[in-house]
Amino acid sequence: KQILLQKICYNKENKGNRTIYSLIPIMHRLACGSKGAIVMKIAVIDDSAEDRKQLAEKIQNFCLRESLIYEIRSFSSGNEFLQASRADWDIIFLDIFMNEIDGMTLARTLRGNNVHSLIVFTTSSRDYAIESYDVRAFHYLVKPIPQDKLDEVLRLSEKSIRSRNHYIEVKEGRIMARV
Repeated sequence: KQILLQKICYNKENKGNRTIYSLIPIMHRLACGSKGAIVMKIAVIDDSAEDRKQLAEKIQNFCLRESLIYEIRSFSSGNEFLQASRADWDIIFLDIFMNEIDGMTLARTLRGNNVHSLIVFTTSSRDYAIESYDVRAFHYLVKPIPQDKLDEVLRLSEKSIRSRNHYIEVKEGRIMARV
């Protein structure tokens, strides 16, 4: 039997041309076999503002339904992502057809920099599906992305993240430590 008491709030911050959604949980679990909480750090990179917004909202809907703790940051280009980015993203949703740096080039750059995040390509074409294996893509989604398909990919992503994260993150002031 599991008892779950939680209060969920989330912040929506608009910073320039990106929106950051952060779930702020106050969670108490009294459970047998509870999965425990993880924070899913998700980046959405797409040069289409409308596509970025729709994808971020669909991801947020999934996380709220599944009571997941998450952070979503949206980026309008590969260059913006590289300049502002950190290396600890769990999932990177990446459009292929973008100005400046295309998604496949960005994925190669990330893998060359030893970034182990799950990469999920989100694009309007099936043409690069086979090439996506070269950068160890986790999944390949064709736009428009149905909510049920995205939910399936996010469930698989969560399982993958849980299997590799055998620590908890503790924040003290401005310092985050993994224990």
